[in-house]
Amino acid sequence: MMKRDFPSLLLYAFGFMLTWEWLRPMETLTNTRHIGVFLGFLALALFLFYLQMKWTWQTIMKVGYIFVSINHFHYHEGLFHLNWLAAFLTNAIYNTGLLVDRDWIHVSNEFRTFLLFLLLWLMVYLLQYWLLRRQSIFLFFFLTLIYVTVLGTFAPYSAKAAIVRTVVAGFTMTGMLAFYRMIQKEKLPIRASFMRKWMVPLGAMLAVSVLTALFAPKAAAVWPDPVPYLKAAAQPKNGNDQGNLGPKRIGYEMNDDRLGGPFIGNNNPVFMYEAADKTYWKVETKDVYTGKGWIPSGATFTSFREGDLVQVYPIPDTVDTDKRVARVFFTKNFYTLSFLMYPAGVQRIDQVEPQGPKPFEFQMDNVKEKISSNSGNVFGYLVNYKMPKYKAVDLRKTTEIPSSLNEKFLRNIHSSPKGCRPELRN
Repeated sequence: MMKRDFPSLLLYAFGFMLTWEWLRPMETLTNTRHIGVFLGFLALALFLFYLQMKWTWQTIMKVGYIFVSINHFHYHEGLFHLNWLAAFLTNAIYNTGLLVDRDWIHVSNEFRTFLLFLLLWLMVYLLQYWLLRRQSIFLFFFLTLIYVTVLGTFAPYSAKAAIVRTVVAGFTMTGMLAFYRMIQKEKLPIRASFMRKWMVPLGAMLAVSVLTALFAPKAAAVWPDPVPYLKAAAQPKNGNDQGNLGPKRIGYEMNDDRLGGPFIGNNNPVFMYEAADKTYWKVETKDVYTGKGWIPSGATFTSFREGDLVQVYPIPDTVDTDKRVARVFFTKNFYTLSFLMYPAGVQRIDQVEPQGPKPFEFQMDNVKEKISSNSGNVFGYLVNYKMPKYKAVDLRKTTEIPSSLNEKFLRNIHSSPKGCRPELRN
């Protein structure tokens, strides 16, 4: 058992640096935000191990930190309200089933946050085991080095500084643990003079090695960059650019810029609603065809709150309408979503679940006409809308299309992408 002295604190600090390198790429490669919260949990867990507190108090403090963080980022209720805790436990049970079914995509954000905290807890435990029991950190150091270098090579993540930090922290911990193993094997007392005689040469060798590696001239790479070869191998070999990514699955996707090719059917419902009539529901509209798929022509945003008038293209005043109300809720395949489905003639969004002390805030993309939530994922909501009543006689009298629709939805044939224009012959 190590003493609570400065060298031991230094070991835990370098262990914190090594574990931090596993979290740094998440900000660049994923949508994970608030990394500082996870770093705070990591520092707290290591510091509690350093203080050698009883495991019961450590567990209470770590669990409290996790629940406070989840409540702060994913729920609107106060920490001491039991409604959010019941919702989270229900969500955890449901998402555990998704993990068993290997349905990784539909796992909710709050449960992913919980899993990341558990993963950090496990890493801290393994780090403490390697430091105190095995007194050998080489395996963790080696895995961290592989993790950083692989991401620096094959992912859009710059690992130049990360490699230097990992090498310095890893070799420093390896040298210090070698000193502790030697002291324990020879059954010698740990004296400050012994520590200085060991650490000064170690620090000098590390400093000279790092400075030499940074400033010395470097030879060119022996092997060429493998990334272009891997990308080329993934391209089709028949000369076309249709892609060779295999069949796709039908369903809602954010990216529609490459359509076509084989597909697999998918009859899983996304949402359900309770209303008096059937109606057309939409999520977004893209208005530019590139020849391979659809993209939006731009992006302008308007913010509004729960209960405000939704600024979507309205139904003309000349059309008779009936007021309607629909209750929307998501199916077990999705459970929560960050965007809304709404019918034509939408007026207001009310009674958004989960309810909190403040109304939900939304953002409307005026080009795609997509409504997204700025207040976290939505479980369900009430939508007020107007149902148009068209008469066949009035439709036959239509002689022209409104200019606003003409500019957005009708394009001149010469503005279409090359290859999509029909040939005009005499």
